[in-house]
Amino acid sequence: MIISEEQVRRAVEYLRTSDEYDAGGVSKPSRTSPELVSRVADAVNALPDIRDERIEEARVRCGVTLPASEEIASKLIGRLVSDAIR
Repeated sequence: MIISEEQVRRAVEYLRTSDEYDAGGVSKPSRTSPELVSRVADAVNALPDIRDERIEEARVRCGVTLPASEEIASKLIGRLVSDAIR
C-alpha cells in the first residue's frame, strides 16, 4: 500500500506530540536481546548489496523507466514513520 503525504504528515505530528516518544521523536528503547540483534545484523550483512534479478524484475514491472530514487526514498521514509506509530 502506498502511503500518502497526508498520512506521513499526520504520523510525524503524532510522533512529535505523543507522550510515548521523547522530544527527539525516537521511541523508547525496547528490551531486545543482544543475541537477537547480533543474529539479525549477521543475516543482513550476509545479503548481497545488489540483487540483479530483483532489479530486472522491477524494470519489467515498471515498464521502460523506473521511478526517481528521491520518490522511492520519500515513500520508504514515509512508510517507516507511519509504521512507527503502530
